[in-house]
Amino acid sequence: MTDIAKAYGSAIFELAIEDKCDKQILEELIQLDEVFTQTPTYLSLLSAPTLKKEERIDLISQAFKEHLHEYVLNFLKILCEKGYLAQFHSCVQEYQNCYNFAYNIVTAVATSAVPLTDEQQNKLTEKLCALTGKHIQLTFNIDANIIGGISLKIEDNQFDGSIKNRLDVLRANLLSTLA
Repeated sequence: MTDIAKAYGSAIFELAIEDKCDKQILEELIQLDEVFTQTPTYLSLLSAPTLKKEERIDLISQAFKEHLHEYVLNFLKILCEKGYLAQFHSCVQEYQNCYNFAYNIVTAVATSAVPLTDEQQNKLTEKLCALTGKHIQLTFNIDANIIGGISLKIEDNQFDGSIKNRLDVLRANLLSTLA
């Protein structure tokens, strides 16, 4: 993550938390990031040097003034004015990092070979909350290649309890004893 993204993402977070609208701002930033991801040409247009800054900022106002909180709208305008719109995604990530830190939230990804039931998902989330002492924001993925079991990634830590991993470890151990 760039210094620009850290500075701007944390700045809008500080403003939002001070005004007690940090959750709303997070939701709007995430939605807007999804829009920009789905329509990258629009973000390119807003960054195009062929348009004057005033025209680009006016396009932002016209498109979003009725749909976004004034902080998010002004944030977009500032990024546009400074030529940092390409950093928007990273700014959103930094905002989310600040939000998660402030509210003791940890993101995690659970990967299983088959979909987990709602009950299994809830039990796993509860167990991770109890183990970490934090609120867990758990995302679930399916990957038939792991055969069975669960692979967990919690922040930067990987815990692999999949059958595929166990077979890989067993294979490596057998090969090392034969060598």
